[in-house]
Amino acid sequence: MNKDIKIMVELQRYWSRILSLNEETARCRKNILFWKAGLEDKNKESQSAAKSLADVRSEVKRIELDLDTADARLRKLQERKTTLASEKEIAAVDREIEKARGEDEALAERLIQLIDDQADCEKIAEETAADAAEASEQFVKDNEYINTKIEALEADIAAETEKFDTLFPNLTVSHQSRFKKLLGSKDGIGIAKLEGEVCGACHFQIPSQLAVEASGTNAIISCTNCGRYIYAE
Repeated sequence: MNKDIKIMVELQRYWSRILSLNEETARCRKNILFWKAGLEDKNKESQSAAKSLADVRSEVKRIELDLDTADARLRKLQERKTTLASEKEIAAVDREIEKARGEDEALAERLIQLIDDQADCEKIAEETAADAAEASEQFVKDNEYINTKIEALEADIAAETEKFDTLFPNLTVSHQSRFKKLLGSKDGIGIAKLEGEVCGACHFQIPSQLAVEASGTNAIISCTNCGRYIYAE
């Protein structure tokens, strides 16, 4: 096998490893973002539940104050009635008392409903807060694990890159630019192994004569379809 072909095969091995490690690193970082988004959703849900609970508690206090005011007004009306002598005035106060009682009853019913709502909100707030706390704890553990993994992957990338950079200058200068350009393509393949007469990169069947030449000791052949260097063992 041609010396440059041997070097390109070795460089391709390093490069493919680098690409694979980069993809795995990207997946790890994507996982972190996914977990972080999930944690943010849990926190938002917990915050929303806490706000709903605070709103209900505030409404309960307001209704309680309104109820106290309504009760005081009703007592005053009843006291006032005892001081009246005119039937017309008494009838007018009775109407006010009836209206006040209706308002008082409505407020009491509203308060009962709010107290029930408050109990439900407290339960939801407690559950969502627990979920958020659990998610936060899990995120810290997962994040620590994945960052340790990323560090290891980056160390492997650096090692493979050093091997690539050390070997690359040994490639004949006339092939360096083109080979590096091919490595920079979407699939990162600069040289592919022939499977019979089929290019291992684009799966195109090359002319039989080229396949024979690629099997030679000194030939440097390129695929007639994708332009990549090809070799045969």
